[in-house]
Amino acid sequence: MIRLLQIGMEYNGLIAGLGNPGRKYRNTRHNFGFAVVQTLIERGSRFGEVSSIERSRRYTLHSWRPTEGMRWLLTQPCTYMNRSGEPLSLVSHKFGIPPQHLLVAHDDLDLPFGRIRLKFDSGLAGHNGLRSIADQLGTKAFYRLRMGIGRSEPRTGSGANYVLSSFSSEEKAILPDILAEAEKGIRLFCSDGPERAMNRIHRLDRSFFEMDRS
Repeated sequence: MIRLLQIGMEYNGLIAGLGNPGRKYRNTRHNFGFAVVQTLIERGSRFGEVSSIERSRRYTLHSWRPTEGMRWLLTQPCTYMNRSGEPLSLVSHKFGIPPQHLLVAHDDLDLPFGRIRLKFDSGLAGHNGLRSIADQLGTKAFYRLRMGIGRSEPRTGSGANYVLSSFSSEEKAILPDILAEAEKGIRLFCSDGPERAMNRIHRLDRSFFEMDRS
């Protein structure tokens, strides 16, 4: 693990939330990463920590000061999921941010809803957005915030239909709590480094995250 501070960089790093653009996909499971970064933007704006830098056809970009003396970039790619790597590569090169200073928040079928995991340089798990980023950057050596969405029941149809569907009413009830915990974990990631953030995030299997699916 590394300490995420590099003298000489204008920004300490880049935090990206993955999803699909447009109202049609706004509240779907596949846009969980979008929701995480949107939470950072909205809550940071309340405290004067966030300012808009750029909005283009390819991405939105904000500057975030989570703590004194640190500045991070927040971005939401405006391309479809399977082309997420193109805007992230552009932003990374524009601001001189190396892959190991990138944190990507994304939905994860392999984790139950409510579970969050922080990983570095791990497998892509068949996620088209992660594959696009790895292809564009030429490496998998970046951080991932895995936001669990679970898997669909066999009777509900394909995995593709499931990730593009909306959260259930039961899931929506605890979604704000999950996003709040993700925000706290990312703040710790920025201020104290990945190991401290992992220690917090990986203890978040609390009872209010568990759901009775019987």
